[in-house]
Amino acid sequence: MTVYTDNPAGRLHGLITTLRKNSSTQPTWQAWAGTLQVPSDDLAELMRQLAIVYALPGAIESELGQVEESEFDRDYAMRWQGEILGLLGPRLFTPDQSQQVIPSMVSNETLGSLESCSYLLHKHRPQRPVPDDEMERIAQMIRDLEEAVRADAGMAAELRAFLLFHCRQMSRALRDYTLRGPSALEDALDQAIGAAYRRTDLTSRAKENPGAWKRYKQLLVTVGAVLQIATAAVQLPGQVQQALEGPQPPAPPAVVKVVVESPHLPAPAPVPGERAK
Repeated sequence: MTVYTDNPAGRLHGLITTLRKNSSTQPTWQAWAGTLQVPSDDLAELMRQLAIVYALPGAIESELGQVEESEFDRDYAMRWQGEILGLLGPRLFTPDQSQQVIPSMVSNETLGSLESCSYLLHKHRPQRPVPDDEMERIAQMIRDLEEAVRADAGMAAELRAFLLFHCRQMSRALRDYTLRGPSALEDALDQAIGAAYRRTDLTSRAKENPGAWKRYKQLLVTVGAVLQIATAAVQLPGQVQQALEGPQPPAPPAVVKVVVESPHLPAPAPVPGERAK
C-alpha cells in the first residue's frame, strides 16, 4: 500500500520511518533533530517543530472524525495511537540510546496502521499539495521582498520590522510544510492580511513606500493563488490599494431618464356587436 503525504497520517508515517532509520547511540531527542533537519544545538527550533509533531495525532483523529464511520474500521485505523503516543511521551527526554528506544516502541503493525490511515484520509480528506516549483517561487518572492526592505534606507523602522516579521513567518511556513501541509501557508497568509488591516498606523502611510507594499501584495496574492483562495479574499486595506493603483477616476454621474406620459388616454376599443356611442 502507498503512503500518501497529503494528510497528517501520511506525514506522521514518513517522520516515524525516518526516525527509525536515524536511531543510533544518540539520545532520542537528537534522533528527532536529525529527522527534522534541525541543528542539535538549536533547541528552541527543535522544540517548536516537535510541538507540531505532537499535534499530528490529534490532527489525524480530527480528520477521521469527518469521515463516515461506515467507511473504515476505526479500531485498525487508530491502532498506531498507543505506541506513537508512548514514543512522544516521557521517553523522548531520557538519556537512553535512541536505537534502544525507538525500534522497540514502533512496530511494523503500527506503521501498517498509519499507512492504512493515510490511504483512508487520502481517499476522503485529501489536502491539495503545493508543487515544488510553486514553493520555490514563493521562497524567491520572500527573498526579493526582504532584500528590497533592507535596501530601502528611508523606510520607517516600524514598517521595516513589520515586513521583515512577515517575511520570517512566511519562510517558517515553508519550512513547516512537510509537517503541517498547506495549513502552514494558510495561517501565515491569514496573519499577514489581518496584520495589514490591524496596523492602520502603517497602512495609512503606504504612499511613502509603494514599492515595498507592492511586493508584499504580490507575495500574498501568489500564496493565495497557490492555495486556490479567491483573489478577492486576498486584499490589502484601501489606503494600500490606492497607493499601489493611484487615484481612481470619478464615477460617471448617474443619468435619470424621465418619461412623461400623455394625459389623454385613447378611447377603449368597442366591444364587437355593440353600437358605438
